[in-house]
Amino acid sequence: MLKGTVIWACVLTILSFTAASSKFNAKDITSDSQFVLKSLAEFRQQAHLYKSLRIHAQMIEESFNNDEANKNLQSALATSAKLMSDLLLTKPTTGQLRLGENNQCTDILFSQIIQSKDLSADITIFAVNNEEKGEIASSKKCEVNENKTIRSLALEINAEKLMKLDELSQVKELCIAISKALYEDKEGERQVLMSEIGGVLAKEREIKIAPILGACDAGQNNCITCADADNCQTCADGYFVSGGACAACNTNCATCTTTAGNCATCSDTTHMSAAPACACPTNGALSGTTCTCNAGYYFSAGTVCSACNTNCATCTTTAGNCATCSDTTHMSAAPACACPTNGALSGTTCTCNAGYYFSAGTVCSACNTNCATCTTTAGNCATCSDTTHMSAAPACACPTNGALSGTTCTCNAGYYFSAGTVCSACNTNCATCTTTAGNCATCSDTTHMSAAPACACPTNGALSGTTCTCNAGYYFSADTVCSACNTNCATCTASAGNCATCSDTTHMSAAPACACPTNGALSGTTCTCNAGYYFSADTVCSVCNTNCATCTASAGNCATCSDTTHMSAAPACACPTNGALSGTTCTCNAGYYFSADTVCSACNTNCATCTTTAGNCATCSDATHMSAAPACACPTNGALSGTTCTCNAGYYFSADTVCSACNTNCATCETAADECLTCADATHMSDAPACACPTNAALLGTACACNAGYFFSADTVCSTCNTNCATCSTSAATCDTCADSTHMTAAPACACPTDSAFTDGNCVCDTGYYYSADTVCSACTAPCSECSTSATTCTACEDGYYLSGNSCLPCTAPCNTCSTSATTCTACDDSDNMSLDEGVCTCKDAHATFSTTSNTCVCNSDYFDNNGVCTQCTSPCNECTSATSCQGCIDGYWLNAGVCEACTPPCAKCSTSGTTCTDCVAGTTLNAGTCSCTDPNASFNDNSDACVCNPGYYAAAGGTCTICDNNCATCTGTATTCDSCKTGFVINGNVCDACGAGCKVCTSSTVCTTCYDTTAFSTLKNGVCGCTDPNQIFNDQGFCTCNSGYFPNVDKCVACGKGCKTCTSAASCKFCWDTKNGVVNTDGTCSCILAGQEYDPTGHVCNCLVHTYGNYTTEKCETCSIGCSTCTNSTLCDECYDSTNMQEDKDGTCSCKDDDQRFSTSNDKCIDREDSAIGLAFSWILLVSAMIFSL
Repeated sequence: MLKGTVIWACVLTILSFTAASSKFNAKDITSDSQFVLKSLAEFRQQAHLYKSLRIHAQMIEESFNNDEANKNLQSALATSAKLMSDLLLTKPTTGQLRLGENNQCTDILFSQIIQSKDLSADITIFAVNNEEKGEIASSKKCEVNENKTIRSLALEINAEKLMKLDELSQVKELCIAISKALYEDKEGERQVLMSEIGGVLAKEREIKIAPILGACDAGQNNCITCADADNCQTCADGYFVSGGACAACNTNCATCTTTAGNCATCSDTTHMSAAPACACPTNGALSGTTCTCNAGYYFSAGTVCSACNTNCATCTTTAGNCATCSDTTHMSAAPACACPTNGALSGTTCTCNAGYYFSAGTVCSACNTNCATCTTTAGNCATCSDTTHMSAAPACACPTNGALSGTTCTCNAGYYFSAGTVCSACNTNCATCTTTAGNCATCSDTTHMSAAPACACPTNGALSGTTCTCNAGYYFSADTVCSACNTNCATCTASAGNCATCSDTTHMSAAPACACPTNGALSGTTCTCNAGYYFSADTVCSVCNTNCATCTASAGNCATCSDTTHMSAAPACACPTNGALSGTTCTCNAGYYFSADTVCSACNTNCATCTTTAGNCATCSDATHMSAAPACACPTNGALSGTTCTCNAGYYFSADTVCSACNTNCATCETAADECLTCADATHMSDAPACACPTNAALLGTACACNAGYFFSADTVCSTCNTNCATCSTSAATCDTCADSTHMTAAPACACPTDSAFTDGNCVCDTGYYYSADTVCSACTAPCSECSTSATTCTACEDGYYLSGNSCLPCTAPCNTCSTSATTCTACDDSDNMSLDEGVCTCKDAHATFSTTSNTCVCNSDYFDNNGVCTQCTSPCNECTSATSCQGCIDGYWLNAGVCEACTPPCAKCSTSGTTCTDCVAGTTLNAGTCSCTDPNASFNDNSDACVCNPGYYAAAGGTCTICDNNCATCTGTATTCDSCKTGFVINGNVCDACGAGCKVCTSSTVCTTCYDTTAFSTLKNGVCGCTDPNQIFNDQGFCTCNSGYFPNVDKCVACGKGCKTCTSAASCKFCWDTKNGVVNTDGTCSCILAGQEYDPTGHVCNCLVHTYGNYTTEKCETCSIGCSTCTNSTLCDECYDSTNMQEDKDGTCSCKDDDQRFSTSNDKCIDREDSAIGLAFSWILLVSAMIFSL
């Protein structure tokens, strides 16, 4: 057949390269030839002829390398090689294809191979060209290029009607590749390529494939047995008979019948549903011949694909045991696959929480506070935290004169949002403002301005910067009142008379008094000295000399004279000599007389008048009381007063010329000492002769004086001073001294301070004020209603507070007012609904409690207000607004649209739904709103409302669920006290006995009623399960399974291919017996991995042949040294062939003990030495004969 011919062409190619690359150690060419013949017979039996040829070529090459004496045999060897090639190439084929008998190219080829002195050198390329009819054209010679490096040898064959040219070309190329693989010692690659050649040839239905290749003569691919060339009867596993041909089963079928989808057995017995459907689970799919769960699902049971947690792209064993993460960038490594801190899972991807960004793959860092969200950096805002007032992202900046407060922009103090992103200045009277510059929210001067939004300064006041000040001449008499200062003050503070600056800064005393000098007075706002006084200094009014009506600069510098008749002209204003000023008039001194207007001449003193001379009394000055003129003498205790003798003050004329003493109330008296003629105090006394002082007055010396607290309201009336005066004069309100010298202002005002009143002779601060200074009453600080020494040293408290020491402490609700302590109530907050009893306020309704939020009595949480009466809610409602409207539930219930519904066990407490747990019953643990049994081997039982151990577990001491014995389905008390048994076991007391092999259900260990395997492979006879095929055994699941080396086919087990331990068909191996040296080829067969290894079916292992060892570096069986039957390597022999006549040398080789003997490979013994060229030629003849036979 054509396929066989092509393989022989490949064999020749392989042989040529093997001869160039292999080396053997041989001493006798004849013995080697015999060895080849012996080996060839063994290889032919195993259909490995090409290996025999390769070994023979190796031995030929080694002969030339090691024995120079044998070079004369080259010609004979070349002739034998040509003969062998002619025989091979002229072998008739099924397609009657043959090559020429006198193939010049073949001759040249083998001559080059044999005669090359350097057999390791590259062989020259030979191209053999054939005519269409298959004969070599005599006119075409082989094209030889000796300089071109050889990597392949190509034989093109034209097989008319038998093979298409493109398929033949594929075979040619594969042959070249196989040659190259052999030449480069790539045995594994060669095996794969040989399989591909078979595949190419099998595609052409017209070609009859040789039975030696393991296919049915019918030529049907995957046909095991056939009735004729076009009618297949049985197919390999994975195929079924359809119209005489083998059609492939669907991939979910390991085997199938009648149709491709009618599975007899499933390709995946673990995860598929039972045959004939053999369907993968929901959310699973077929991958090759095996079910896999779709991405995001895992096998939670054999035939169940359950969803992985959303953080898992894939998972295994449990939903949360991630194999790969759904977000490979931001999650932690599998199996946790956790999003970063401050991140959360959104779908299957991690996102950072609002206000965070990915600063690294698995790190969420906080955005700057101006960012609601951000990307790449903390300050690269995606959205702004304040979308109204900030600039656009990514800057998200607050306006000029604004700043970030938390996550919101606010305008700085004194600015307001005049637009979304513009902070404009408020008017200066506003500390803060809103909507407009003048719409103050708070005032810049909270003390003196009117309330916001006006924030206006008082009348007679004005804004200075951001503060109100009173205009010049005004002061703050109250926080928001500017009152006029006294006229002596240019400015003043605290009170009208408390000058800050004076109206006359030249003549007044320093502020705060600003008083004009003594003997001066205020004229408008300026001080002037009184008549008869002048400014001797800025603040001193000194008296003028008596001769001056007015004066300036000095006391004697008269401006006008007091007596314009008798005085000299101003500024002197002098009275005449011997004259003097009396009041404002000049008179001559007593005893003088005006001898001219401005001349006073002296009279004698006794002269009332005198003329001409001083002593010439004309008349006595007092004719009654003086002696006669010209003496004119006055009585004793009398004196001349003017022109009259008068008794001296306090005397009276008891006789004309006798002066006697008057009583002290008399200025003068007559007739008697108590008969006053004039009163000593003519102004205030009663008329003479009584001369009595007024009521509430007394004589002081010779004058009347009102008693303390009285003043002369009239000349003879002493009236009471105002109560603020200790003493007064001129009027009741014009104090000379003050009644309260400590706290009052100076006389004559004697006024009590602002916010005080005069009481019982003293100034007392109003209620809520205290003396912060002698003349200042300041307000107490709330909650003090009265205080002393300081604003916080309380002596009485506002309502809602009580006095504790000097502090006011708040009453505790429900006390509206209290005393002695915060809880000693004197009045209640909710007086209508509360009662006061011995200082305690209680709600009148026993089911109500005082609420500090509303300061009223409210019904307890499980009661509702029913027209003023607290009525209890209906259980399980523990909080309601009416009998039918619930707002809260007792533990174990949740609120659903105003109705309490029971939580679903094992929730002890729940929210939003009956299964959203917030607390769990005993024995369960809360996790993400779900309660599950704390013991992983327990499940919650709705009937008992408790966790009970899962089947196969029992409650051990302490309540821990402990697994039952392997055979128990359920157990109690101990692991071995079985209640029921697992499938395949039967209860025997409290012990589970195993059913027989393959038995699923039995009544005793020896009587089976149901077998695991219910297919045609299994039988149940006499209570015993058995397999129908002797090559079957029961597997661990109790099903009949073909032994290793067999596969199921309908109802019997069929042997796998050689060397195959596990297969799905004879030509589809999965695993080889020899796991070390065996390999599954791409065509589904097993082969040994080392070139030269052969499969031993007895031990199911690949062994190198006798006289070789396995070299895993070169991947082939290497030859042991001569005479060595087994060896570890080429230099270390383990056992010699002829143990009797051979010995192991120190260098690890074998040699004949007798030097006259040599080792013969033909009989594996030491023989006498005799070299013969005839033996060599005979060996070649035998070789050729054997090859002919093999063909």
